[in-house]
Amino acid sequence: MRRAAVVSAGILVMSAVVACASGAPEDAPDPAGVTVVDIRSAVVPVLALAGPVAEALFESPVAAEFPWDEVPRTHLCQERDGSTLYAWVEGDGWMPADGDARIVVRVPPGASLLVQTRSAPVRMEGLAGVRCRLRTVSGAITGSRVRLSGSSEFISESGSVEIGMSAGIEDYGFDLRSVSGTITVGRIRTERGLLMGFGRTRVTARTGTGSLSFLSDTDAMAAPRQPAPVRSLLSGALHSP
Repeated sequence: MRRAAVVSAGILVMSAVVACASGAPEDAPDPAGVTVVDIRSAVVPVLALAGPVAEALFESPVAAEFPWDEVPRTHLCQERDGSTLYAWVEGDGWMPADGDARIVVRVPPGASLLVQTRSAPVRMEGLAGVRCRLRTVSGAITGSRVRLSGSSEFISESGSVEIGMSAGIEDYGFDLRSVSGTITVGRIRTERGLLMGFGRTRVTARTGTGSLSFLSDTDAMAAPRQPAPVRSLLSGALHSP
C-alpha cells in the first residue's frame, strides 16, 4: 500500500522513499533506473516532456505567494517501486483561481508513460522512443513531435485525441474507433472506425464524442484528403478520392 510522507516547515516526517510536496522536493525518489512513469490526477492537467531522467513536479504560479505550511493543501506525492515512479495528487482539492497549476513529467527515452485523469487534459511534447497508455474521462489528449517505440493506447470517453508524430505514419499500425467524431490518419479521413498500416508499433485509440487525429510533421502542413480507398472499420464503407 502506498504511504505518504509530508514535508512541513522543512521537517521530513517519514521515509524519503515517498515524498509529498507542492514543488520539487529535495527528497523526491531517485530517478536513476526508472523505466515506467505512472501518473494519476483527477482535475490537474498533465504535461509530459522529454528528459534525461524520470521526474514529476507540481507547478503552481501562485504557490510562492503563500507560506510553506499553507501551500500543500493540494500536492503531488511520489513513490519509487523498483523501476516504476508513481506520482499522484492528494489534498482537499484547493486549486489556484487562474487554473494554471499542472503536473509536469519528464520522460526519458525508452520509458513507458502511464497517465490517468478524470477531467483534466494530457499533453505530450517532444517525447522520443516511448510507450504510452493515456486515459481520460472528459479531457483531451494531445501531443506534438512524439515518436512511439512500442504499442500505445489513447482512451478518452468524451474528449478528442490529436497526436503529431515525428516519425512517418507508415511506421505504425492503427486501430481507431470514435462513436461520433471524425478519424484522421495522415491525409486519410473517415468516421466511426479505421484499421490501417502494417508497422510494428501498434497505436490504439478510442473516444466516445471526440475526434481522433494522428498526423506526421509533414502531414500537419497539408489539409487531410483521401488519396486511396480505405475501409471504415465499423460501417464497411469504402472512402476514395
